Amino acid sequence: MPAVIFIGALLGRRFAITSIIFYILLGLFLLPVFALGGGITYFAQYGFGYILAYIPAVWLLGWALKDGLNLKSAALGVLYSVLAIHLIGIGYMAIIAMLKGDGWTFIKGWIINQSGWKIVFDYILSFALVYFT
Repeated sequence: MPAVIFIGALLGRRFAITSIIFYILLGLFLLPVFALGGGITYFAQYGFGYILAYIPAVWLLGWALKDGLNLKSAALGVLYSVLAIHLIGIGYMAIIAMLKGDGWTFIKGWIINQSGWKIVFDYILSFALVYFT
């Protein structure tokens, strides 16, 4: 996740979104580039929402940095991006879990394990990568 946010800061909104869409299409149709492989069936993976969320995350970062990179724009842009990825990822996972018949215990465990304190790590590392680009 910090690498995606770094790409957003480095390439700018338009090129970053294009590269992320290319990455998603590559993983769905050509090569197994995702953590658990790839292929069209990846839509049914719990974590695919986190990958899809890269697009709005990079857009939000670009929006926050549109007037230039400074401490405030970097802090807000990274905050918006990290929260977008985690919230969209959690929402997607919950929908897939409900469709598969998984219970609240599974959903709660996923949120704790896949987001939980990782949000703090993702924010700190992403901020450092963006601010010192």
